[in-house]
Amino acid sequence: MADTIDSIGKTCIAIGVGLFALTIAVSGCQMGDIVKVDVPLSVRAVVPSAPRVSYNQGVELFDDWQAQVKRTGNNFQLELEKKAELVSLLSSFTSNSITAGIPVLQSIPGGGFLATGLLALGAWFTKSPGTSKLLAKEKEASFNKGMEKGTNAANASVRRASGEVEQS
Repeated sequence: MADTIDSIGKTCIAIGVGLFALTIAVSGCQMGDIVKVDVPLSVRAVVPSAPRVSYNQGVELFDDWQAQVKRTGNNFQLELEKKAELVSLLSSFTSNSITAGIPVLQSIPGGGFLATGLLALGAWFTKSPGTSKLLAKEKEASFNKGMEKGTNAANASVRRASGEVEQS
């Protein structure tokens, strides 16, 4: 009986030393290099990378992607601000031209009809009030529908993948 207890104790000590040695060996490894992450296609479109990278590479890739998106967003914002000035200038120019030109046009024979026709033609191309809000609502509805379809497709893909794993 004492020999059995002694052999069990030696076995436990050997297993403990082995696990400790394994822990020391693994602690020298970079766990972030062992764990892999999937890189979304939209991120790979902005920052070139492999479809699957280590966690450590993923963190660097995420930082690069965020920086690129921020730079691109700032550039786009500056471009929009420049064009907003141009839109304002053109709108002001056309408004002032119409304001100054209508009285002159009405003073010539037949100018009243011509002025009315030109104003009607201009109104035909002008957005009506609320058009921008309606367009924004349509875009949002379209975006939401696309997100719903994308989520459904992703869920179906996950279900298929988990079904394949369960069947294996």
